[in-house]
Amino acid sequence: MWKFSYKEYTNDNASKDIEKDLWMEIKQNGTKPGKIRAYSMEYSPVDDRIYLYGGHDSRGNIKSDLFRFDLKTNTWDVVKTKGKSPDKRNYHQMSLINKNHFILFGGVKGVFTRYEYMYNDIYLYNINDSIWVSPIIGGIQPSPRFGFSFCNNYNFGKIEIMIFGGITEETEKGGKNNNNNSLKVFALTESGKIRLQLF
Repeated sequence: MWKFSYKEYTNDNASKDIEKDLWMEIKQNGTKPGKIRAYSMEYSPVDDRIYLYGGHDSRGNIKSDLFRFDLKTNTWDVVKTKGKSPDKRNYHQMSLINKNHFILFGGVKGVFTRYEYMYNDIYLYNINDSIWVSPIIGGIQPSPRFGFSFCNNYNFGKIEIMIFGGITEETEKGGKNNNNNSLKVFALTESGKIRLQLF
């Protein structure tokens, strides 16, 4: 794990050797996630920790653990969660939607082209209570997908998640519903409904 001192990077020191002067390796303590890929990771300003979920290792084992990294002590630990947690998956996305909740969407169970299942489910994680819930979502549900773009508006007074593109079963079959070439944006609103926006 490395950190980049972006606050020290200005036009005045742009000629510095970035690799040597502005990058620093972090000595990690605790129970590390291990060598994995295709996980999702997000920062929580509430407790100043980074949360990591899912992914797969070099043997193709799919993970369902939720790890958190304390930025003050540089320590990893596995979160003991309550409620209905997401299935094992990778190539999904996770994002903070308000001060106390992450949202997780999509992904696959398997390794890229050799997957067992493609997801379009949504989970909410309560940071303060360490609880996963699977809410009932109305509106236009995005088709199962992975490799998509996912973001929110970071306005804590309003919840809105944007989902763009990705690989779906139709995409892989070469069908007309190729989300990589479309301008479809799905937005999950605070009312708990998903709407489709066309651009």
